[in-house]
Amino acid sequence: MEKPWEQEVPLAPYATLNRRWQAVIERRTFSTIRILTATQFKEFKEFFGPLHARRISYGKAG
Repeated sequence: MEKPWEQEVPLAPYATLNRRWQAVIERRTFSTIRILTATQFKEFKEFFGPLHARRISYGKAG
């Protein structure tokens, strides 16, 4: 049987349910982001703002 998190369903709407779900869903969502250059890093920070630094740590550099 397929696990719910292995299904192709949008998870982002569930991030608003509570902080625990938000952290888990953001970690999964942002883990696929690859920041290869300083310019990309700067653009990411500008888009998400300084209050969301935790999201940067979910991505991979290089």
